[in-house]
Amino acid sequence: MKVELVDIDAIEEIIIAYANGELHKRLEISDKRDDRDTIIAGINMLGEELEKTTISRDYFMNIYNSVSEILIYIDAEGKILDLNLATEKVLGKNIKDLKGQNIKSIVSGQYPTLENKIRASLDTEEQFVAFESSLAINQNSEIPIACTLAKVTDRLNNHKGFLFIANDITEQKNKEINELRITIAAQETERKRLAYDLHDSLGQELNAIKMYLNALAVMDSKSEAYISAFETCKIILDSSLETIRNISFDLMPKALENGGLIQAIDELVKKLNMVTNIEYNFPDISVQLHKDYQINIFRIIQEFINNSLKHSQLTKLELHISKKENEIVVFIKDNGKGFKLESVTQGNGIFNIKTRLLALNTTYKFESELGKGTFLEFTISENYA
Repeated sequence: MKVELVDIDAIEEIIIAYANGELHKRLEISDKRDDRDTIIAGINMLGEELEKTTISRDYFMNIYNSVSEILIYIDAEGKILDLNLATEKVLGKNIKDLKGQNIKSIVSGQYPTLENKIRASLDTEEQFVAFESSLAINQNSEIPIACTLAKVTDRLNNHKGFLFIANDITEQKNKEINELRITIAAQETERKRLAYDLHDSLGQELNAIKMYLNALAVMDSKSEAYISAFETCKIILDSSLETIRNISFDLMPKALENGGLIQAIDELVKKLNMVTNIEYNFPDISVQLHKDYQINIFRIIQEFINNSLKHSQLTKLELHISKKENEIVVFIKDNGKGFKLESVTQGNGIFNIKTRLLALNTTYKFESELGKGTFLEFTISENYA
């Protein structure tokens, strides 16, 4: 039996053509259907598969790079494998410089973290999870984003990685923050007005009554019952004046208005140390923040302490304020009974704290653990406040 040799030159030419992207080319198959034709048929099938794959890949890549959403393909450990042109444009970095980095280097967030999301997605059957985070544009700038983390699998349903999809929600967040700031500013204006009214109106009237009663005491006051009633009135009036001072402090501490944030917090802590043990440390630092920001910080601290005193059964509370370069860091913690932050019915206290944190547009950690207490830490940059 005569065996025909395969045309090596023809096969070499078509493989070179395939390597150059000429995937439409084919070798002719004879009518003999011999071994040579079998080899050529196999090469032609390879060309067809390459052509289909390339068309699908190019079609996908055109879509991938034409959408305006941020698209980042990562592996199960968070390493960036690929990203689209929109992501490159938003970050102002080359794709080749970002490949191989961990996505945590450009995506930050509070709770829950991206790493937790990846782990949770791997542990469940869910195909995607949605959450909010922020995207680091550079060292001093971030944008808020709404994210979706979708699993990527092959045709055998083997997990290959994740597609991270994000949209810039800066405009939405700015609108929410502005609305909150307007609301809070209106509340502070009203509180200040009430503080002055209580001090200048009711306070002066009560002082006048006290002076009048003191004058009566040196008049014809020989009755023992009269003296006793008079002394009782003085005690009640003194108590009323103290109540007025407390209300005035709660509405708008004079130290905050005249002396600034640190002085106001110092005054608050000294008053509260009469009822609980507060370990506090805030050295003589200069706080260069707008008055509205100082008020919000003061109210957050005040609200946290009030909640702890009312509900946590604490025996100790820590409050530390420090400054690192141009950032103010506030840390406050109680050793109370704690609670499940995600399941507790959020009353006015927690709502007020979170609302003011949102208005400050700050990064923060607000956590509580049963039996171990609650803590809050947040940072304000003087550059943006």
